Amino acid sequence: MCACDGRWPFCDGWLGLFPATWPSFVEWFHRLVAMVVGFMILGAGAVAWRGEYDRYIRYALTLAIVMLPVQIIFGANTVLNFGLWASMAHQTAAQIIFGSLVFATTVAFWSARSRPETQPSRSATPSNADD
Repeated sequence: MCACDGRWPFCDGWLGLFPATWPSFVEWFHRLVAMVVGFMILGAGAVAWRGEYDRYIRYALTLAIVMLPVQIIFGANTVLNFGLWASMAHQTAAQIIFGSLVFATTVAFWSARSRPETQPSRSATPSNADD
């Protein structure tokens, strides 16, 4: 059974901080976390497009941003038509968003490591002048 009993977006019939049941509390908390993460994804995308970042980072974050409204629609569909296909679509969209964020993070990490200014200089290593 779905936590919202097929009522979207007003799980249990109202918008409030203290839902009537434990399952509806879990649903509202899920929505709160998703909203915060969604704003963080939007912010990361804005920073990537305004700064001098690798194009793969920009494209990966753009994919995550494009998938956000798709994920919201699939989430509503999961509440309204609770079933295997609705849940699979919702989870697939979540995995695409997560995968694109992991990819962007990996590219950012490796591109930062490969920059010359992040490598230790040869003068910083001890010399073996006595040998």
